[in-house]
Amino acid sequence: MAVVLPGGKVVTVPVTADGLSPGAKATLGVRPEHLRPAETGELDGEVVVAERLGGETYYYLRLPDQPLVVAQAEGNDSRRVHDRVAVRIDPATCHLFDAEGRALPHLQRHPLAHALATNLRAPHRQAT
Repeated sequence: MAVVLPGGKVVTVPVTADGLSPGAKATLGVRPEHLRPAETGELDGEVVVAERLGGETYYYLRLPDQPLVVAQAEGNDSRRVHDRVAVRIDPATCHLFDAEGRALPHLQRHPLAHALATNLRAPHRQAT
């Protein structure tokens, strides 16, 4: 499903429409570790906080008319407060929620989720 981002770029999230009509309000969910600074990206913002935690750095980015967006970078990333940062989005890591907050089902399950579900359904044998 195509989602228009602030700034006009589009990311296509691999979910079923599940009753969501074109133009309907939806919320895009992406974890900070799936938003990575890059030369060019789907989002572009100003660093308002750079939180350096040793092996990783979190950037809190201000986008026009949007809540802050948090992106994760390597610990040695040199960007600073007031720098402009482009962020890449991998659509496979995104979640899409309808206006009531219900997650739209992904077209494919994550391989680990599939393995876990299969393992939970398999009969268990006790060790002897």
